[in-house]
Amino acid sequence: MRKYFVHDSQKEKGPFTIEELSSENITAETPVWYEGLESWTMAGNVNELKSLFIKKIAPPPLPKAFTAPHPLSTAPPKTQPLAESQEKAKLPENEIPDRNQILNSFEDASEAYYEPPKKSFLIPILVGLIILGAIITIIMLLK
Repeated sequence: MRKYFVHDSQKEKGPFTIEELSSENITAETPVWYEGLESWTMAGNVNELKSLFIKKIAPPPLPKAFTAPHPLSTAPPKTQPLAESQEKAKLPENEIPDRNQILNSFEDASEAYYEPPKKSFLIPILVGLIILGAIITIIMLLK
């Protein structure tokens, strides 16, 4: 296994394995050297070390509504009484929540999703009827 030496702008440190380097908080600009290199190079130029500089992307926390019990768990899932859950959602008994109400009901949501209202087709239909009426009137007058 290859051993790496690093220079922290004050002194040389090492030798380190790749695993040990991950705890050394080196950057892609940190000078490194290993046996076989003619001179020091930046850590970002060494293919084996590039994985140390890839930012680890962590997803946001899962909303409580989506957490499910472990598949092997025998304990029944925790549920709220129907009246309590309806009160929390602030919905009348027979009303089905729309998408915005569901998305806005998450306590941990950082921002709400806005869905624009549906466009009405009444105005284009009325304009079409008026144009059709005008065309028919013109045809009748020309005869």
